[in-house]
Formats: sequence, structure tokens, C-alpha cells
Amino acid sequence: SEVFLDSRGSDKPCQGDTECNSGEICYPETSRCMLNYPNPRMLDIAFTGKEECKLVNLYFPFDSTELVDEAKRWLDYDVRCIKSRGSKEVILEGHADSRGAKGYNEKLSVERAASVARILNAAGLELSVQTKGRGENEPLRNGKSEKDYAWNRRVEFTVR
Repeated sequence: SEVFLDSRGSDKPCQGDTECNSGEICYPETSRCMLNYPNPRMLDIAFTGKEECKLVNLYFPFDSTELVDEAKRWLDYDVRCIKSRGSKEVILEGHADSRGAKGYNEKLSVERAASVARILNAAGLELSVQTKGRGENEPLRNGKSEKDYAWNRRVEFTVR
């Protein structure tokens, strides 16, 4: 399964995460230290209420509405962050990379936002959830590499 990693990092050889710098993981396929999105220590934060925690974008494999495995871990963090803020509404904006027809990418971005909305509802968030699809119109990265495309396949959160 896909893991979303930033190719930056120390790139030093490793056998486990403890051998890497803070915020890096020992990527199992290459046994090299790479940056994870964002620092994994954030996953363990205990929220006490009304925090201005930073919501984390969720990423998707190519042509899919299923989250990459690592994003599933971050969804739990986002749920806890939203609950701690006491938010009344969350807006989920789905995005796609530039491959594929514009109409298809629009539909896929809406389906990605709806997929996250279903997960939020199943997690017991009692607030209004709106979904929007942005298609390929608002890329985070403009390049044409697989890594650039991966950054653009996402759902972003806005809370009120």
C-alpha cells in the first residue's frame, strides 16, 4: 500500500525510526530516513479544549477515494483537533491532480471530500459538514513528478 512521504529528509541509512532525526521515519522499503507529513509526534498530542491545533490535509492514491494508509492515522488526529476546537462546522475541499479529464477530476475531488465526510460522521463528530470539489484547479505543487501529483490529491479542512 502507498505511504505518503516527503522525499526530503536526512536520507541516512536506518534500521528503525529511533535512528532518524525528529519528524523523520525510517522508510521500510529503502531503509533511509525520510520526512513524514507532518511531525508524527503530533499524533500523540492530548487536547484539553479550545486549542488552535493545525488540521492536517489528507492524501489519496491516484484515481482513488481511499486514503493512503498514513492519512488514516492523521484523520484520527484531525477528528480530535476539530472536537477540541468546539467547531460547529467543517468544510471539506477535495482536490485532484492534473491527470485525467477536467470533468472526471471535478467528480473525483467531490467524491474524496464525501469519503472523508462519511468517516467524520462515523467518528461521531456532531457538526455541520459541507463538501466541495475543486478538481485540479488549486494545486499545491505545479510540477509533473509523481511526488507533485501526490501532493495535489488531497482533502483540506476549514473549520468554523
